[in-house]
Amino acid sequence: MFIGNSLLVGILILSEYINPDLLTADYPSRDAFFIDTYFTYIITILLIYTGTGYLLRAYVQQRKMLVERAEALKKINKEKDKLFSIISHDLRTPLANVHQYLEMIGSGDLSQKEKKVIENKLLDITRNTQELLTNLLYWSRNQMESSRVNLRPIHVLKEVASTIAYLRLIASKKGIVLSHHFKDDLIIRADYDLLNLIVRNILYNAIKFTPYAGEILFVAERQDNRCVISVKDNGRGIPTEKRSQLFDFSTESSLGTNNEQGTGIGLTLCREYMLLQQGEIWFETEEGQGTTFYLSFPIA
Repeated sequence: MFIGNSLLVGILILSEYINPDLLTADYPSRDAFFIDTYFTYIITILLIYTGTGYLLRAYVQQRKMLVERAEALKKINKEKDKLFSIISHDLRTPLANVHQYLEMIGSGDLSQKEKKVIENKLLDITRNTQELLTNLLYWSRNQMESSRVNLRPIHVLKEVASTIAYLRLIASKKGIVLSHHFKDDLIIRADYDLLNLIVRNILYNAIKFTPYAGEILFVAERQDNRCVISVKDNGRGIPTEKRSQLFDFSTESSLGTNNEQGTGIGLTLCREYMLLQQGEIWFETEEGQGTTFYLSFPIA
């Protein structure tokens, strides 16, 4: 279009130059006429070019925004479907089991040994359901509060000791030895609630996929200006096909070594919460040998 327009104007100017009588105008000289015509054309072309460029850039930017919004909506829709699935299945099923177990206990036809087994099952169900509700509530809160976090100096040993002690009791029921090793002076910059929620999820996962009489090691150490926390187990490892989507809402939950239930959202939330705290999370795994998860926090 630009080339055709230039050729047309060039032909008209050349025709007028060769045949002066084709167009009459009140100019002091023919040179003034051609100068006026030339600069008018140049200014017009510049205005057209500038306007077209602006519209093109606006179109590209708007298209980019629409694509980003479409991707964001697609992600939100996937998360919504996952959460509805969790609420409809992973919450309803434990409640149905609790109801069934209570009916069995209420029947009075059970021995003390059978009652003890049922009580342990009820304890496991309520514990898993409580952890699920905690994850869902934290996720909902962060979504509604625009992911606000309270970053402050946190003494690692003091703040996560109670969480480790609580999970050590759970691990002992599977004969798993949960040990820890870290220095007393490690102080990181993190959110207290999110830190403990992440540690609970990582340790729960390690307990879930570690066999009876297994081992879990919790280590915190300083590496330059970062504090790296590692949770290593000698469980069955992560299958190759699940590694790429481990931190994605689309991942499917797997049963633990004792048929423990899960939802598949714990690690997704851990990754989200680590990013909110300027942290990093990654893992190393080998099938049949175990998995190590790493959490990296900035030193306060």
